[in-house]
Amino acid sequence: ATMDLMHAWDSASFSGGGGGGGSHGGSGGPGGLNPHQGPGHHGGGPHQAQHDEDGIFSISKVEYSPPRAIVDLVTSNNILVMALENSHIIRLDLSDAADLEDIEVNRSPGQIRRLFLDPTGNHLIISTLEENLYLHRSWKGTKKPRALSKTKGVFIDSVGWDLENTEVFTTGTILIGGSQGGIYELNIDAHDGGTLGALSLRGLERSFRQLYRLPLPSGAVAPSAAALAAGSDAPNAVHGLCWFRFPHQPTKMCILASGATRLYQFVGSNTFELLFQHYNDNPPDFQEFPALPGAPTVRGELAVYMGPPGDATIRTPKSIAWLTGAGLFMANILLASQNTGEGVLDDSAHLPYPVTETEMPGPGGRPRVVPIVPVSVVLTEFHFMLLYPNGLCLSQSRITNDVVYEGRFPVSTDMLGLAHDPRTAITFAFSQYQVFEVHIRNEDRNVWQAFLQRGLFALAQQYCREAWQRDRVWSTQADHYFAQKQYELAAQYYGKTQKPFEEVTLRFIHMGEHDALRSYLKEKLAHMNARDNMQMTIVCTWLTELYLSKLNKLESEGSRQLESCLDEFRAFLEDYSKLKKLDPATTFNLISSHGRTKELLFYATLIKDYDKVIGYHVQHAEYEKALDVLVQQRDSRLFYKYSPVLMAHCSAKLVTVLMRLDKDVIEPRQLIPALLRYKPAPLPSTPTPTSSAEPNQAIRYLQYCVQQLRSKDPAIHNMLLSLYAETENDAALMSFLQQQQKEIYFDLEYALRLCMKHNKQRACVLLYSRMGLFEEAVELALKVDIDLAKQIADMPMPEDEVVPFSSSSSVTTQNDTRKKLWLRIARHVVEDQKDITKAMEFLKDRNDLLKIEDILPFFPDFVLIDDFKDEICRSLQEYNKHIEDLEHEMAEATKSADAIRQDIEKLKNKYGFVNTNQVCDICKFPVLSRAFYLFPCQHVFHRSCLSNEVQKNVDEVKARKIAELINTIKKDTQLKRGTDAPVPIPSAVASATNQQNMASPTLSSLPSALSGGLANLQQFAAAALNSSSPSTSSNQQQSLLSADVGMRSNTSVGLSVAEAQAVHDELDRHIAGECVLCGDVMIRSVSKPFIDLNAGAANLAQLDVIRSWEI
Repeated sequence: ATMDLMHAWDSASFSGGGGGGGSHGGSGGPGGLNPHQGPGHHGGGPHQAQHDEDGIFSISKVEYSPPRAIVDLVTSNNILVMALENSHIIRLDLSDAADLEDIEVNRSPGQIRRLFLDPTGNHLIISTLEENLYLHRSWKGTKKPRALSKTKGVFIDSVGWDLENTEVFTTGTILIGGSQGGIYELNIDAHDGGTLGALSLRGLERSFRQLYRLPLPSGAVAPSAAALAAGSDAPNAVHGLCWFRFPHQPTKMCILASGATRLYQFVGSNTFELLFQHYNDNPPDFQEFPALPGAPTVRGELAVYMGPPGDATIRTPKSIAWLTGAGLFMANILLASQNTGEGVLDDSAHLPYPVTETEMPGPGGRPRVVPIVPVSVVLTEFHFMLLYPNGLCLSQSRITNDVVYEGRFPVSTDMLGLAHDPRTAITFAFSQYQVFEVHIRNEDRNVWQAFLQRGLFALAQQYCREAWQRDRVWSTQADHYFAQKQYELAAQYYGKTQKPFEEVTLRFIHMGEHDALRSYLKEKLAHMNARDNMQMTIVCTWLTELYLSKLNKLESEGSRQLESCLDEFRAFLEDYSKLKKLDPATTFNLISSHGRTKELLFYATLIKDYDKVIGYHVQHAEYEKALDVLVQQRDSRLFYKYSPVLMAHCSAKLVTVLMRLDKDVIEPRQLIPALLRYKPAPLPSTPTPTSSAEPNQAIRYLQYCVQQLRSKDPAIHNMLLSLYAETENDAALMSFLQQQQKEIYFDLEYALRLCMKHNKQRACVLLYSRMGLFEEAVELALKVDIDLAKQIADMPMPEDEVVPFSSSSSVTTQNDTRKKLWLRIARHVVEDQKDITKAMEFLKDRNDLLKIEDILPFFPDFVLIDDFKDEICRSLQEYNKHIEDLEHEMAEATKSADAIRQDIEKLKNKYGFVNTNQVCDICKFPVLSRAFYLFPCQHVFHRSCLSNEVQKNVDEVKARKIAELINTIKKDTQLKRGTDAPVPIPSAVASATNQQNMASPTLSSLPSALSGGLANLQQFAAAALNSSSPSTSSNQQQSLLSADVGMRSNTSVGLSVAEAQAVHDELDRHIAGECVLCGDVMIRSVSKPFIDLNAGAANLAQLDVIRSWEI
């Protein structure tokens, strides 16, 4: 039998099938179910599972036939225990089908009454007709339960386990309910219970004592002693027992005890003994439901709901269901601050049983309806399940009390009961020979509808799973509040629904509820998709209009709600401005149309449209406020736009603000229009000692730009100069002009016109001098101050301050200018001031420029010579000394000329040597093979090689010119050879001769050099010594003479001798001016790349060379 059960449980099929009823109610029985159909009647086949339409409940049969009839079945924490009629126990671990035990309890059959399994599944108490036994889950060796000897004589009908016990081998303090109404305290220790050691001697019970006995119900009669001894229940028998501690008051306890007609509540502290002492003197609080007349006696089973399955930490019951003959009593457990003697049951209800039958009375009597009492009940979070003896199983909603499921177990005998595991939510139903499993899946699936029917909207919303469910709850809730005229609440929930926008808004408009309409629009906005920009903008605009209307209404009424409404409106603007859902232009127009100035400024500030804020303040002449807003900005456009008007009304503060700005915020030249509008405040008509002119703010800002910002903008400097020119004091203007010495950033001509316009003569003098117009400067300075004229006259650079490497002509010009200026001053002193003495002082101060003979023409015709006799004598002495110096220079020049003549004679005999095996320094072929050039540096080149090399290092124009000259020489040579004409002078010889003749001055030019003075003589000597042209041998010179004679004799073919000589000379100038290996050509080639890519692109021959350089 054990092996059959293991196989059956391992392969049991729990698949669902069709069938089952819906939700029904009424006294006539659900679904037309015939209550008189006895055991054995069922539909759908013996193995067909049944479930409800929603798929929450379903029934499936366990394919197992016990060897003997089942007496009782319990389950907890995935452990299932069955008591059989043959006094055997079948224990199975549902998580491991192989862990199945068949345990013999007693050899005498029919002894087991009831089984009690604790929530952990470790402790099992077996109540028999002879004694009470205990079996621990770990006892697998002997498989024999142990007797609870101290409980002998007590028929256990219920056990209240310690819900907080976590020990494996001890039960903690448990309560036992007896069949005679007694409540006992028991503590079991199962350590070493598997052996027959000391435990068998001292027993399992640590303690056992009676605590209380329930009183007999009114009118009840105690059974006889024989009946009690046979195990019959007394009227006060304890059929259900549960105890627990208060969560936040561990010393406070509550005990619930149920009988057939009464449900007791015991509340107390510390220990059970102290708790029941109070009730020994004070009757306990109880609920009583006497059985209906004619109804059978029932067992007052107590079902407890502990909380969601799978949570082992839940140790306090949430609600109870009590099975009575008069109906089902249900209540929630409310643990608060109850005192001793008070109850814990709340929100209780007594429900009649849904299944009834009609009893036919005897003659003359009326038929009566009698309820059919279930045999067992299971309580879940949202439903309770009733099991009837005939196999009918009903599930009712705890919220609406409607029957949501009806099913029938296909049994041939009466159903005995239900076993529910609170840890796993598994429920078993059993008869004598069959076991069924009741599946409960997603029982909260349609709970939201039940709560919605009862108007519990918050709970309905809590259990909604889909969006359409939540929408339905909100819609129903909104309709409910609207019908109750709670329009604000209705608006809040309408805003969350998907109801048509037009329908809802029209309902509020029809009722005149604009406040509720505003709430609805706000809620609708909060639930709109952020991508619906157009819809959100329209709603925001409508809301703005509603807010503005409400504000105007409250303001006209003087209502205290104005401030709160205003705060709400501003919060609305702030929130949706950040989201950019308000159209700025439309919003501005709306607020302006309602005349809400403060709100307009608030919104403009909110969206950072400071242009409108500042413009409003300026328009209302609130310049200080406009400046306060402007100072917080960094937008240069605002400064450019409003600076002109602010400069005219609060210039000092504006300039201070401008000076504190970062230099990259504004461009000073853009503020010139604002500075032009500034007009300094006039002095008071009656000045006081403390009164003073206000500083010119335009000058103050421009000075900051020039001095602090180091502005080089000519517009800024010109503007500042124009303001300086308009002031009466010249000090600032002169300081400004004098500061700009090396670099001048203002327009000199513009500055001169301004200074002349405002009669700033000293400034004009300085500007004339800056422009180099020293004569005009001195002329004007003589009208102002002669000392100023002297300063101007010294401005042209004197000879001892001439910049190095400057030409002598510029020095002479500058000295002439200074002399001219000083002569103008001297003439002014002599002619205009008639002061001869002062004129002589000029001669002493500027004796390097002025002589007495320079100023004599300015003197009058008749003047005493005594004042300047000494000066005349000094001048004559200087002339004599100068003549002597000239004679000495001429003697030196004569000596130099003689030396030059000697050098020229030596140059005629200068020559160079070329070895027969010497090669060209470019092509490395013998140099004597064709015409060549010999340079003083001893480098030798063929003419063709030299010309090619030079063409590489000159520009395109010169290279083309060299090629043309060479072609001309070649053509001329070919023509003269073809007609037996003399060949022109060889290039090498001609070049050497021409270079020598050009570089060496002749002696015939010496007299002219001597006659030109010392300077000409020096130039002649330098030209004579400068000889670096190529040389030729004396033999080549001889051939040159003979060739020249031949050319002169025949000029009929080709170029004439003069023309050929000119071509040769020009070619020599281009290619023989310097050595290509020693001269500037070689120096310039340092920066020239080895490979010219451009040349390679133009010349295909160079491509191979370029590729050879690739890496």
